[in-house]
Amino acid sequence: MAASAPSFQPLACPRPPTLGERTKSTSSSYVSAGRQAEQFYFERGYLPAINPPNEAERKRALARYGPPRLAGDPNFDRIGHLVRLVFNSKIVLVSLVGANEQVFQTAVGGGAELSQAVLQQIAGAKHCSFCAHSILQPNDEPLVILDTEKDWRFMGNPLVVGEPHIRFYAGCPLRTTDGLNLGTLCLIDPEPRSEFSPRLRHTLKEFGRVVMRELELTRDRIHLTIRDRMQKSIEFFTRDCLEMATDASHEDEAGEGGDGKNFSSLHALYNTAARNMQTTLKAAGAIVFDLSHFELIESPSSNGQPSKDSKIFYPNEQPSGDRNAPVPLSHHIKVAQFLRQHRTGCFYANVPTVFRHLLPHGTSSMLLVPIFGLNKQPFALLCAYVKQAADDFEDVRESALQYMRSMGTIILSAVLKKDLMLADQAKSHFISNISHELRTPLHGILASAELLAETKLNTTQGSYLDTVEACGKSLLELVNHVLDFTKLSGGARSKSNAEHKLTQCDLVKLVQEVCESSWIGQTARKLESQQTSGIGSAYAIGASGTAATTTNSAVKKMKAGAVETVIDVSMRSKGWLVTCDAGGIRRVLMNLIGNSLKFTTAGFVHVSLREVQSSDTHIVVELSVTDTGRGISREFLEEQLFHPFTQENQLGPGTGLGLSIVNSIVQSPSINGKIDVWSTLGEGTEMRITCEMAVASPEDIDGAVYQPALSLKKTRSVSLVGFDDSRGQVDLRQVLLSYLDSWWDFAPSKSAVDSGDDYSGDIIIVNEETRFLQEIRKRRTPLPPVILLSSALGDSAVAEACEAYHAKGGIARMLFKPAGPAKLEAVVDFCLQCLDRIDGGEPLEEEQTAPGTPLPSRGPTQRPGARARMTVATRTASQLLLHPSAVGTVTPAKLPSSSSTSSGTSKQPRRRIRVLGVDDNEINIKVLRAFMDKFDVDFSAAFNGQECVELFEQTNSPEAVKRGVVPFDIIICDVTMPVLDGYQATAAIRRKEKAYLQAKDVKTSSGDGGQQTGDGLTSSRVKILCLTGRNSEEDKRRAFASGADGFMTRPLSLRVLSSLMRLLTQ
Repeated sequence: MAASAPSFQPLACPRPPTLGERTKSTSSSYVSAGRQAEQFYFERGYLPAINPPNEAERKRALARYGPPRLAGDPNFDRIGHLVRLVFNSKIVLVSLVGANEQVFQTAVGGGAELSQAVLQQIAGAKHCSFCAHSILQPNDEPLVILDTEKDWRFMGNPLVVGEPHIRFYAGCPLRTTDGLNLGTLCLIDPEPRSEFSPRLRHTLKEFGRVVMRELELTRDRIHLTIRDRMQKSIEFFTRDCLEMATDASHEDEAGEGGDGKNFSSLHALYNTAARNMQTTLKAAGAIVFDLSHFELIESPSSNGQPSKDSKIFYPNEQPSGDRNAPVPLSHHIKVAQFLRQHRTGCFYANVPTVFRHLLPHGTSSMLLVPIFGLNKQPFALLCAYVKQAADDFEDVRESALQYMRSMGTIILSAVLKKDLMLADQAKSHFISNISHELRTPLHGILASAELLAETKLNTTQGSYLDTVEACGKSLLELVNHVLDFTKLSGGARSKSNAEHKLTQCDLVKLVQEVCESSWIGQTARKLESQQTSGIGSAYAIGASGTAATTTNSAVKKMKAGAVETVIDVSMRSKGWLVTCDAGGIRRVLMNLIGNSLKFTTAGFVHVSLREVQSSDTHIVVELSVTDTGRGISREFLEEQLFHPFTQENQLGPGTGLGLSIVNSIVQSPSINGKIDVWSTLGEGTEMRITCEMAVASPEDIDGAVYQPALSLKKTRSVSLVGFDDSRGQVDLRQVLLSYLDSWWDFAPSKSAVDSGDDYSGDIIIVNEETRFLQEIRKRRTPLPPVILLSSALGDSAVAEACEAYHAKGGIARMLFKPAGPAKLEAVVDFCLQCLDRIDGGEPLEEEQTAPGTPLPSRGPTQRPGARARMTVATRTASQLLLHPSAVGTVTPAKLPSSSSTSSGTSKQPRRRIRVLGVDDNEINIKVLRAFMDKFDVDFSAAFNGQECVELFEQTNSPEAVKRGVVPFDIIICDVTMPVLDGYQATAAIRRKEKAYLQAKDVKTSSGDGGQQTGDGLTSSRVKILCLTGRNSEEDKRRAFASGADGFMTRPLSLRVLSSLMRLLTQ
């Protein structure tokens, strides 16, 4: 029968609050507990056990071993059977004493009548427990009662007078290493004993230690289970964060715009973290407090350390919540103190006042862990709490704090990743917008230059135009490469941006353009620093005026100490047509050449292109830039050369990023090369790029390519005049001799043997000085063709000297530096053609040989042994992307190469194609109109998407067709426009077309692009081509999703438009 619970409640001896009151408080507590025990004894006839002084610590230690289990433990059962055999006892018990009851872990010997469950029922109460008296022992000595009926404390105990009729009891405390008694290993007999020897006491203590070690193993298993639960929780929470980040990124991409923050995803993140912490720690609850509104300000003291009067500030805007009462300022100060003193977290056995109003009523203890952002400011506060003292975190607080710190790190990482994704998205939008803004003016520049090239220009004007085109193309490729490189460095997620696209290019042409644009830019900066007329005056022909005089004076000063920029390309019979990252190579060369020109004041900048080794499909290329500048110190060269934002001269111009970017580009997967640097301080620097490229064929190249066409077989000679002994001119002279000998096979002249001036050659190349033209007129009759190398684009004296030489019957051509083999061969070839005509007795027309007349194109007749100098590729430009269904479905127009009649038959002329150009930029419309005028088409313009839709409705609707209005066949539509953008306008036109077809129920034939109506007009839909400065995959996807037939990127050339019109009308 179970013992009824008495009204007596054991009193714990409270821990004294101060050291001075320890004796007084302990004495009073024991006096109070003794009086209650005395009263209980007089009422019940037996003495109950009081709580030990360290009861609170004992209960926390007991919790570390997990909740007591009623089910038998096989290990405890084995120990119990062994103890029973050794001590010949009827019953052996292992019990753990709790706050109000004792729990038996094992009961051996009781049989079916006194099983563990029965004993738990009748002897589980703590007031009648013998084991509760045993744990009061100050050490691990057993409590032995030989005869309970003779002991006044127990003779009236229900367990003595009733089942199990205890007459003998021996209980050994189960003592922890820190001196806390958790329970007992006890022997029970219904018969008294006369003695219990010291040997038996020692043996019982040893068995008690064995039981205690088993309990410690159980505790370790519990802690391992908790750690495993924490590890799995961290794993699952990390995966949840990744999934939420992925979902959030999809939501951001689906709904562009907004305020840039996804508060719902942040709230879900906090909720998930709180649920994980509550489940893992077996807590009553968990909360994540948002501290992003707090600002922790550290006031440094005189010694530089944070002072004690550091303050925490809270902005005016209040956080969202249901509590209307303001938080006292004292609470904010206490929170600031907590954040400063407990940056790694803290356990509170009692909830502090500052946090009490934030937690549910009845919270007993809590764990707090702050999270600090990268700016050292508080970001969030993790809290886990319990409501019962039995569920205290005391035993697992270290591992729990470590777990919560890990959760905080994951939360911070997830938020930072979200911020990075938002920043990446903002960067993508910026790149897309800046791409459009940069390409649009470049489109106007290059398109106007292409149109201007078809007008009549003299040699000087043509040279200026070539410079504009070269600089414009270099700037375009630089913009493309910078934008692509920015996407790569920002970690763009698009697979299409994994590496730069490889393109086919002519390395000779590329090196020439980069050298020319770099030289022009550096020369303009030097001239601008010497005058106040602006950059434009550096290129103006100085006919008259102060600006021209100033420019000519500055040019003459620069020529006196000029730095020769030499282009040295080794001879390769198969040409230099390759497949490579042309934008990357161009940017590398621009950086290296620009640095050499900037830091070289005398001598030369030598740019060379060499073949290291080659096969039928690949070639190893060596590009080097050597200068005679000031050089680089050994320390900077070895330690800081390629570091970003580093310069040997910190006060020098620039940001120190150039070589860092060069190194990144060279080592990128698209180039996969290496860069070697040699430099001597005060003597110069050589930078050499080595990489492998695939060989391309002329048919693969977009545009004109250079291939050597001259082979003189020693039948002509060239003399060099005006080259002195300076390092720059000596280097230039050697390179020119190399071209004349190894490239074009000219006969050697005296200038090839010594460095003196030689006037005996069939052609004379004069360096810079125009006075040599007068010397030639004195020495030679008839006058030989002369090529005047000049670095003064704006010097009128050069043009006047050439005109004077031509007036005396000679042929003089200007070739502006820096000049590569392609430009030099074109001028040399012109001089050879003139010599051939003179030798053949054909008169030379004065206008054709004038210095200002452009060089004539090579005619159908060729000199024996010579090849065509320029080859025009027919490949469609890479800026054009057409949908397959758009090819060959527009009524043919009268293009320059097409004919409306065939031999023997005549056909009724078809109508002209109508083209609608839509752009909010008038310059772009003007350029597009000029292009379309060359194709004999009817062109109309609209300046926004809404006007485009209205014009389409006025011309392509069934009512307009009935009135005889000629519909639009092609619409070239800009993407970025007001009112309606290109995507919206395209979608609106497609919707209207669908409505028109449904209303008319037009029947289409099976293989035709469209069916002729009664008016003779086609019923196929209008072809819409999106034209934009953006070139991302997302823009292409949106264009085709809206219904566009093609996608083109600016700048757009006449060649691309010509290919487009032919594709649409083939």
